[in-house]
Amino acid sequence: MFVILLAIVSCASIQAPSHIPSKDDLVKKVYVDKNFTLEQQKDLAYAMYQWECNTDGMVKFTVSYGFDMNNYHFIENAGYALVIEKTDSLDHEIQEMDKLKTASKTIGLYIAGSDTEASRILLVGDRIFYDSLYIATMQHEIGHAQGMGHSSSTNSIMYPLIPNGAWHITDYDLEVLCTIYNCDPTKFKRNCEQ
Repeated sequence: MFVILLAIVSCASIQAPSHIPSKDDLVKKVYVDKNFTLEQQKDLAYAMYQWECNTDGMVKFTVSYGFDMNNYHFIENAGYALVIEKTDSLDHEIQEMDKLKTASKTIGLYIAGSDTEASRILLVGDRIFYDSLYIATMQHEIGHAQGMGHSSSTNSIMYPLIPNGAWHITDYDLEVLCTIYNCDPTKFKRNCEQ
């Protein structure tokens, strides 16, 4: 079962047209869907903490749990907001991404927002079977939210077949982030538990 799982899970990303990134883009108000269990909320919090800790707070989240998705269109400062939704494999956006893949199924999807619409991360609950995969998937999708694309390096949380890549944020990921945001990754203390 474990080997089959590795072959069927992957991430997808829908990026908006790029703009000149600034470090303001790294500070996000996060709204977590009310449909996540308490254990899943802890996993999501841990994934966000890892980005904050590994960047010495350069990446920063203010989180609201229990968000009602019916209020999605009423988010203030939507350009700096991120909505994390729990969905399933029947979601039409997930099914559309699955059609583009031949050997894998989508477990996470990042959809870039705009100045007036919040960015979204969709996590496919019926395909994420254990806590460490929730955490790795969330760290990967947060990477997209920070402007990072997929990596061809298996030493990166941004490798698109998540279980085959790194299971945590690596030095390589911080180098890519600093290439985007003009920072020095060697200055990060990296005193985070993995």
